[in-house]
Amino acid sequence: MRVGARAGAGQDPVVAVDAVCDVSGPSPADAPTRLVGEVATVVAGRRRRERPTTRERLRRVQVPQDRTGEVIGGTYRIERKIAAGGMGQVYLVRHVRLDQPFAVKFLDRRFGLDRDAYARFRREAEIAASLDHHAIVQVFDFNTDAYGNPYMVMEYVEGQTLDAFLERHGPLDRKTVLAIFEPLCHALDVAHRHGIVHRDLKPSNIIVQRKRRGIAVKLLDFGISKIKKAADEGATRDDVVMGTPNYMSPEQARGKTTKADARTDVFALGAILYEVLSGKKAFADAELPKLLHAIAYEPHTPLERLAPEVPAAVCRVVDRCLSKDPTDRFPSTRILYRALASAYHLEAEEKRVLEAGSDPRPAVWRRRKTVAAAALAALLAGVGGFAIGRSTNGPAADRAAGSVSALPAAEAPAQAQAPTEAEAAREIPILPETLPAQARLLALPGGTLVAEGRTLRWQPADGPPASVRTVSSAEVTALAEGAAPDEAWVGHADGTVSRLHRSGAWRVVASSRPVRGPVTRIAPAGAKVAVLAGGELRLLPAELSRRGERVRLRQRVFEVAGVGGARATLFAVGPGRLHVVDPRAGRLLAKVPFDDHVVTLSAEPLTHGVARLRAVVRQGRMVVERTYDVHGSGEGGVPSVVFVGARPLFSESR
Repeated sequence: MRVGARAGAGQDPVVAVDAVCDVSGPSPADAPTRLVGEVATVVAGRRRRERPTTRERLRRVQVPQDRTGEVIGGTYRIERKIAAGGMGQVYLVRHVRLDQPFAVKFLDRRFGLDRDAYARFRREAEIAASLDHHAIVQVFDFNTDAYGNPYMVMEYVEGQTLDAFLERHGPLDRKTVLAIFEPLCHALDVAHRHGIVHRDLKPSNIIVQRKRRGIAVKLLDFGISKIKKAADEGATRDDVVMGTPNYMSPEQARGKTTKADARTDVFALGAILYEVLSGKKAFADAELPKLLHAIAYEPHTPLERLAPEVPAAVCRVVDRCLSKDPTDRFPSTRILYRALASAYHLEAEEKRVLEAGSDPRPAVWRRRKTVAAAALAALLAGVGGFAIGRSTNGPAADRAAGSVSALPAAEAPAQAQAPTEAEAAREIPILPETLPAQARLLALPGGTLVAEGRTLRWQPADGPPASVRTVSSAEVTALAEGAAPDEAWVGHADGTVSRLHRSGAWRVVASSRPVRGPVTRIAPAGAKVAVLAGGELRLLPAELSRRGERVRLRQRVFEVAGVGGARATLFAVGPGRLHVVDPRAGRLLAKVPFDDHVVTLSAEPLTHGVARLRAVVRQGRMVVERTYDVHGSGEGGVPSVVFVGARPLFSESR
């Protein structure tokens, strides 16, 4: 059998082969047909190889160097380039119809055609779009331009990165540090509660803005964030070092990226805090292998050595953030900020007393102030026991603020013990996405109590949910944290109040029916517990041994919060009034004008005789958090309420 063929100009090779195919000698009758089919298969395969794929065609497309004036997607006109980095460029654009400025971030062509880089870029856009917080840069759109480059449309923010801010201003003072870290910690806490860990916190990912009322910050770049569900479909895996080396945690430096959680971001915040206070990086070896080894195994240079002017309590906060073991760090960024603010507050109080030469307050205040200072120092050092959590009472079940109770050193047992793992880890676990909006939640160590109608269940952080039996079959209308980490309070629509204790499983240890109507709020306050029903406030003993007594306030109230310990104080809000009550005597201490549009109320102790009160208030379409300091709480005298400040939480759309 002989085959010889050469296609002429413009002639199909298959046709040429078919025309000259000749068979000589004995061969099957269908040999020519089979031969032509085989040749056609070979030629078709070559054609497919020579035809460029979509990816190859995009590689050949030349993107203009100057894109000024170009309209993207028929909507955004490029005005100028405002930033460029290793992964892409950011342009200032203007909406052609709304005449509003936006920022567009393009993924560089080198990475845009890489599946992993594209998936990570898209996930960054999806994560940022899902988080609604004033300190997180919002993402509004994601698409691909005419050149095949993926891009996201973001909120345009004027300002400078934190590293540029530090280069210009040097180490920062107390006021600036707190102004930066308060919104930053709160934004990260929101992300963590949504199951998102940033994992790449660094000064260049934080935008600082100077405004009339002070400093504002914006957090961006969730590109390598970890989503805590189904291991993020394999996008996160071990043995891969992810993050910016100088600020990554020891577990990241070891490549254990699947172990990243909120405490990973706490470490990065500690490294940033170290830098803004000292002007130096906590870990700064020029060689990457040595740098990673130092982060994972070597201690950092003590902050007090580089910045002796920084208060010792603040240095201890930084040291705890930079602990190698995640269990030794603050369990959440919210608790980190509270510790930082408390450390600065303690330093300011001591400085004021020293400058005055003597404390103008009575001797009993001076003695107890020393006790409170010792207790706070022990708390920051991780020595004293403490409890932090959320109370979810009544219709406003998703309360944003927590309550803190600290045991003063003078009242502690003779042998103080370190906090247990349950006391230290107060993180809210990831709950099923199908959770009804009307469900009431109470975050506790190791899990969350979830109330839906008449049912109450325990959702552990790592395990299946378990049903919790109560003495009443009526609807659960209020949940509150108990005095101990393994205790909780439950209120029902029929007026029943129960105290639960967890030892393996939850069980009712005390129960009473002090009121006839639905219990709308419960607020523990020392040895008493306040129950709000029908606008009336009733104080019961914590053991529920008797019905208790009604607090006579001469008006109905709708919100209540309490502070425990030896300085137990109760705060109740009614129309236009804040009532400060001594729960031990059931006596009204003070009544001051107050906003009557309060949505939630929470209280926590700061130092002896001073309690911090936070009220979430509606102001038209805005929801604002107002902060007050109550001086003289729990002392039996007449307390004074001082307005500290306010900050907007969000604006409701019509």
